Amino acid sequence: MEGPSVIPVEAVIRKALDNGVAFLVTLPNGKEIIAHFPKGVQPDEALDSGRRVTLELTPYDFSSGRIVKVHSCGTSSKSEK
Repeated sequence: MEGPSVIPVEAVIRKALDNGVAFLVTLPNGKEIIAHFPKGVQPDEALDSGRRVTLELTPYDFSSGRIVKVHSCGTSSKSEK
């Protein structure tokens, strides 16, 4: 039997918290949650408000998520995984 699977979801950064370590993001349904990068991973650049990211949520906790991809401002995407 497998462990719980993660739920990928896109979100929009609203503001940086804790010196750029955590972020307040808005999900497509309008709910705001806290998002963070995986342990030991830091973004290559400062993430501004309005930037799109892809998160992983667990089925057990929808109040926080892990940032796995930062979408660039253009058409291509930049992976942070």
